[in-house]
Amino acid sequence: MDPLDRRLLVVGYIFAVLPFFVFPGLLVQAGVGLGITNIIKGQTWHGIAMIAITVATGVAGTLLGGKGMFG
Repeated sequence: MDPLDRRLLVVGYIFAVLPFFVFPGLLVQAGVGLGITNIIKGQTWHGIAMIAITVATGVAGTLLGGKGMFG
């Protein structure tokens, strides 16, 4: 795995967790997009995990009003 793919994984997982804390509506789209990008690049399980985590944290962040730890 080249360094660019590794960075894409790290950024993808960061964007998968962020919707719980801030801007769930916007960051869910970015997290799902990064998950799809990872699926296309051959990292299928990471991509599926990112999409699942993003949707779960997005729903939780929306239900909690985006408050999370820093609200």
